[in-house]
Amino acid sequence: MGPDPGSLDARLIPVLVVLLVAAIALNVALVLITLVLHRWEAVATRRLERRRARWVPRLMDLLDGALSPEAFAASVWPHQRADMLRFLAAYAIRLRGADRARVAQAAAPLLGIARRQTASRSAERRAEGVHTLGLLSPAPPLVALGVALHDPSQRVALAAARALAEIGGVPACHVVLSGLSRFGGAHSASVASLLSQFGLAAAPPILAALVHPRTGPRAQVAAAEALHRLCYVPAAPAVATLLHRPGLDREVQAGLLRLLGEIGGPAQAAAVRPFCTAPTDALRIHAVWALGRLRDGPEDVARLRHALADPNGWVALRAAQALEAPPPRVRPERAAAPRAAILAEAS
Repeated sequence: MGPDPGSLDARLIPVLVVLLVAAIALNVALVLITLVLHRWEAVATRRLERRRARWVPRLMDLLDGALSPEAFAASVWPHQRADMLRFLAAYAIRLRGADRARVAQAAAPLLGIARRQTASRSAERRAEGVHTLGLLSPAPPLVALGVALHDPSQRVALAAARALAEIGGVPACHVVLSGLSRFGGAHSASVASLLSQFGLAAAPPILAALVHPRTGPRAQVAAAEALHRLCYVPAAPAVATLLHRPGLDREVQAGLLRLLGEIGGPAQAAAVRPFCTAPTDALRIHAVWALGRLRDGPEDVARLRHALADPNGWVALRAAQALEAPPPRVRPERAAAPRAAILAEAS
């Protein structure tokens, strides 16, 4: 005969009671831990607010010259240094010129904290350290930021790129370009925006990175978009040549077509024409738009009219818009202008 069901139930009841009590105790413990953490966070926030209330007048004295950077740094207690460094970084990003330099001088003794953060296991802390070094280092930390560009975390790499863009100048742009292949996809627009912040003086190295055979497709998309934002006209001949490089990624081709439509002239129309009948819809859309801006004579008008019957509605729409627009006016003196003249025009 098998075991009595009643005896089995009797033995299971104590086990179930223990499990129930353990579950209740675990839930109570989790609630208590959550309350303690919220309490600790509230206390830390109030403490930091009190510190900032004391630090703001001292920062104003520092900026006004009533307090020297050395005296400011010496007045920071050791346990407050990390908070002070974050406080100075938050204000430094709003400052320029002599004011930024004075804050950086006061923060110099605290930068060891930022350097240690760049070696943290946490990507968030590494990004914070990179951001702080870019803002508050007395001299541009190009080497440290260049290393951070190759960090396994793209968050850290983007923080380094933003810091280099904030520093500005052609040398910093070269450092960003050395790590350009790290970026792409969702980050392409952000990187293009950062590259354009370097201005027209950095356009030649950006163009060199775009046409370099070892530059990856994602990096090429960002470089092409940066040149588009800078409206760098002298890039047109090189871009037209690159457009027909064998094996070029389709997304890169689309970016180059957009770029040529912005900076090119009738001389680049020949490079665009073959793409008006490309098998890929996206390429035809951009090619028809670009040809509408670059068109050179009745032959191109006929191509645009033919595109009105394209099976893709967006291609037909671009063709109709191009035909309704007035013919583009060419300014040969700008199309042939040397780089120095364009830089002078932008200044």
